[in-house]
Amino acid sequence: MKTKWTQQLLFSCIFFTFAYSYPIAVAAAPASHVIIISLDGLRADAVGPDSTPVLWGMKTRGASFENVRTTKPSITMIAHASMLTGLNYPRHGVTWNHDRPDSVRVPTVFSVVHAAGLSTAAFFSKSKMHSLIVPRHVRTIRGAGNENRPHDVAKDFDRLWPAHLPTLTFVHFLEPDETGHREGWMSESYWRAVAEADMALGEVIKTIRAAGRSESTVIIVTADHGGSGFTHSAPIRANYMIPLIMEGPGIPPGCYALRARVFDVAPTALAVIGLSFKSPIDGKVIIRRPRP
Repeated sequence: MKTKWTQQLLFSCIFFTFAYSYPIAVAAAPASHVIIISLDGLRADAVGPDSTPVLWGMKTRGASFENVRTTKPSITMIAHASMLTGLNYPRHGVTWNHDRPDSVRVPTVFSVVHAAGLSTAAFFSKSKMHSLIVPRHVRTIRGAGNENRPHDVAKDFDRLWPAHLPTLTFVHFLEPDETGHREGWMSESYWRAVAEADMALGEVIKTIRAAGRSESTVIIVTADHGGSGFTHSAPIRANYMIPLIMEGPGIPPGCYALRARVFDVAPTALAVIGLSFKSPIDGKVIIRRPRP
């Protein structure tokens, strides 16, 4: 049964579908920093004022998109490769979902920013993420392995991000996914894991504010997949629908029912800092900086 709150959100999304074209133009100056945050395994319908108060606060202040899908198959490494390259599976070449020594071989958001002479950083808690991050393209890398809890990742961010102030940063929290596989998606343990990741998100936002960079930083929060039962690979809505919420300078607030995909994150993140991929990609810019 839909709640009154859900019905209001659906109405607002329908309204903004008619009110705005795709992409939505940014009305303010471009951002100096953009941060892509992936809450691994966070279902779109797990976002709410009680379950994720920090993310919900971003949703009310910023732009949220209510019809966002991940890749098929909805698998961690494949989806994150799309998130960071702007390419759909299998065009990015990532077919694995485990630790391996080689790296992604197509341009990523990191390589584009690096080529522009700007700095990047990555903070993550699954060691297999190393294969998506080419060291020469990323100045700061903190990803010791699966023992890193969301709070640990947030502590690394608090210690290193203000010191380097990278133009583009990727942050990854594993807890919802790990708990979903162990205890089941939408179980009591899963909700606790979601709350833990949400609190870590709050710590990241607090660090940005303490550094005096809130007015120049766009934050993009999304996920690689949802989940049902103890897995997330079946082609069902609970697995492939994901949240996508953005907040920052010039981001037009509202709930938008535009159809988007996880590979739209990469070109959008670059667009808000005034960059773009040089080679053709599958993703589209959802929100772009104004033309000079």
